[in-house]
Amino acid sequence: FYVVCLRGRLALGQLRRQESRGPIEVGLSWQRILAVLSVLVLTWINLRGVRTAALIQTSLTAVKTLSLAALIVLGFVLGLGLVAGGEWLRWRGASMKIEALRGSYVPPALTAAGLDWRIVYTSPSLAGAQAAVRAGLGITVLPEAMVPADFNVLGPDHGLPDLAETEIALMARSPLSRPAALLRGQLIAALEQPAQS
Repeated sequence: FYVVCLRGRLALGQLRRQESRGPIEVGLSWQRILAVLSVLVLTWINLRGVRTAALIQTSLTAVKTLSLAALIVLGFVLGLGLVAGGEWLRWRGASMKIEALRGSYVPPALTAAGLDWRIVYTSPSLAGAQAAVRAGLGITVLPEAMVPADFNVLGPDHGLPDLAETEIALMARSPLSRPAALLRGQLIAALEQPAQS
């Protein structure tokens, strides 16, 4: 046993004799060979000068860029056909993304229309809901003015029930600060814009 006192604190430990090993292991491993080769390559680069180092750096950058490009192409090749656009989906029996809102009329309306549905994804953000639809997880409800150009607007022709008019309420305390009043004005103007085709 040994006791170490460092700045008034004691540490107690146990020493074990390692008779089979010396203080330094002798031998070669792939890690040691790789370390020696790395040192030799770096030394060679330093001896050759700036021009060779710049050439090596440019070559490595090209290799990284080509590797990234190959991964992107591979992703497109492997992912081809896994995600279909809205025109490819058959809505009867398809998974539909439904926001689970308290008191929502959407699930009862879908059930009444004889559609099988389930919640496959919920998101508090518009971008999250749009990403889920783009990934083919299902459908969502958006204001007409907020429907991206690559989305298909669905309705009774696709076997879905009509959506009722929706009201958005903006609650505010009175009096509003100047920034809050400006934000309120921008929100109202954005929501009152007609849908762009």
